[in-house]
Amino acid sequence: MIDRPALGIIGVGKVGSTLGRLAHRAGYRIEAVYSRDAAKAEEFSASVGARVVPTPADVLPRCQIALLTVSDDAIAPVVEEMVEVLRNGAQPGVVVVHTSGSRELDVFDALKSYGMSGGSLHPAFPFTGSEIDSLAGAAFAIETDDASVYAWLEVLVMALEGVPLRIPRGSKALYHAALVMASNYMVVLYA
Repeated sequence: MIDRPALGIIGVGKVGSTLGRLAHRAGYRIEAVYSRDAAKAEEFSASVGARVVPTPADVLPRCQIALLTVSDDAIAPVVEEMVEVLRNGAQPGVVVVHTSGSRELDVFDALKSYGMSGGSLHPAFPFTGSEIDSLAGAAFAIETDDASVYAWLEVLVMALEGVPLRIPRGSKALYHAALVMASNYMVVLYA
């Protein structure tokens, strides 16, 4: 049995708060939370027993997997901030996982020189403004070069009652196009 790693959440919007809340309900420890919106961070942290930290980089030493659940445009700047902290001596050895359906893993290349691994965990699920009580049956695309990271993410997906879908590195554009065709364009074709 694979141990359930401690999680950190960077960004507690629709995706981050849902994944964090449901992972906590499934028995995962949420150790640290960061959000640009301090009130959201406080509210979320109170519900899962996590510590609110002042910067995204402060999540890293407190968890084994940091879920980077920010907008696609914010991923690279957050990773750059993490690299700057690592340059100054921090060596957390944590795995950073983004939840983008279109961003490739190369956004984490700068972290590799600090002994960190990266991955992508994309739930193919419509995150609306309402609270989501279950992700049962949802497909989760998992992309990583590290077998142990894949195992951790696969166990997380199964704990959320989702369906893990391994996608090879470099195929994110094809994966994203398939989702668009199956979801967005299906409505267009129907109309």
